[in-house]
Amino acid sequence: MSLHFQIDIAFDFKENSPADIIFGLETLSNNESLTDHQKQHIPNILESEIKAMTNNLSFFGRDIFYFNKHYRFTKNGIDIYKWTFHFRTMLLDDAFYEEGYPVLAWLALQSDTSGFVGYIKEEFDANPRLLYFDNGEVIIKESADKEIKYKYADFNTK
Repeated sequence: MSLHFQIDIAFDFKENSPADIIFGLETLSNNESLTDHQKQHIPNILESEIKAMTNNLSFFGRDIFYFNKHYRFTKNGIDIYKWTFHFRTMLLDDAFYEEGYPVLAWLALQSDTSGFVGYIKEEFDANPRLLYFDNGEVIIKESADKEIKYKYADFNTK
């Protein structure tokens, strides 16, 4: 029997995010397939999971994939807009263990948000594990005194 992981993550992208990544995520948000060029810049699991999304109500709500540019604040009289990413779905544990941790690290590289960004929760766990991004690093807090830290460079993603 396979278990499931729920992942729910939301953050703002860096202003200098590569156009190939922005255009690729916009493509996915329009329910379109990535081009071969875009596939070189977006992790495979994002495309496959976004395409497979349904309106399931597993765990704590519906699947969500949202990527759009939003007003955030005004600085020195200039309005600041940022790309907002929100992703919530259920993943089989095998998929999460193989590709979930690296995709979280890839997302941390894109994130302008520092601090709490979401959670992961295994099906029968009593509590979720909280996710934080800090300067391109993922921090998973399993409890008040136990955390895991890693970066994208820690994975062989080629």
